Amino acid sequence: GVVHIFAKHNIDPDKKSLIESIVKQSAFVLERRALVSDDTITLDLIYKTIETASDAILITEAKSGIIAAANTRSEYMFNREIEDLVGFHYSILFPKERREEYEKTFGMAIKTNEPTNGEFWIEDKNRKQIPVIISTSFINCNNKIYVMLIFHDIVKRKEAEALVELKNTELKQHITTKDKLFSIISHDLKNPLTGIVGFAEVV
Repeated sequence: GVVHIFAKHNIDPDKKSLIESIVKQSAFVLERRALVSDDTITLDLIYKTIETASDAILITEAKSGIIAAANTRSEYMFNREIEDLVGFHYSILFPKERREEYEKTFGMAIKTNEPTNGEFWIEDKNRKQIPVIISTSFINCNNKIYVMLIFHDIVKRKEAEALVELKNTELKQHITTKDKLFSIISHDLKNPLTGIVGFAEVV
């Protein structure tokens, strides 16, 4: 069945195994595990970290691509309720014109068990396209492979890049206009001087 763990304020005891797998396979926890002696506290800490993360986080079944869990930020980023995400294929988040390309990219990553980290476009419920960085990692839970996808919104960065590009274009146009102006002035000054020099030579 579908594992739905992030949309609750209390961790379902029957569905702790997936979180436990995240905990055990997380470098963050392994490096600091000595700080926490109670596994329950550890699970609760990791749960709250994922649930309050500023990035959207989905966990999908690697084989089927079905979304098994989503954190609260996912609702905001994708403009979809948790119920409109869990149980659906992750490709519903990709624009139709990019879906085939992206599915090949993630399919190859899953096949080779290689994490992905790159820029992509996603589409919210209203078909608004959003630039994001998607990072993936793999989780082995009860001999079943899951993929954790982290979506980082880069809208503001893209807007800043577009503004810089616009300013650079305007600057290049300004320089081109200035060069043309100087060329015209230089030409206009050169012609009268040529006439004066020629007249002086005749005299």
